[in-house]
Amino acid sequence: MRRLVHLLILVVIVIGIRLAGPYELERGLAESTSWIAEKTGIARAREAWAADIQPWLARAMRSVSDSVARGLTSASDRAESRTRSAWASVWNWVKAAVDFMTEAVGSLFGLEDRAPPLSPAPTVSEPEAPDARPQPSK
Repeated sequence: MRRLVHLLILVVIVIGIRLAGPYELERGLAESTSWIAEKTGIARAREAWAADIQPWLARAMRSVSDSVARGLTSASDRAESRTRSAWASVWNWVKAAVDFMTEAVGSLFGLEDRAPPLSPAPTVSEPEAPDARPQPSK
């Protein structure tokens, strides 16, 4: 029986969309839903929800989303710092290997101090503290 009712509702919606268009059907459904809510007392419950629970829930969701955003920003900053540190370590290792090979080959052929040294490793800067970042103006 329940499936039959759901099937009938679906057929009515499809026919309504075909005959009246989706916007007209949506308006009709909204009006009928409001009428049913008023007759059954759900409208008063909705008003109580909007006055009491919804603001608290909105604050809680805002707090959670802000915490998640701060956590993701912090993790991203740490990952960036570690990536820069790893790149500096690799660069220093490559520079030392090239310098060693240059000296070894140079001493083998008597070419000491003719090759220019490689540039120093890129500097690694730590990210600023979260409090030091400029805050957006309101």
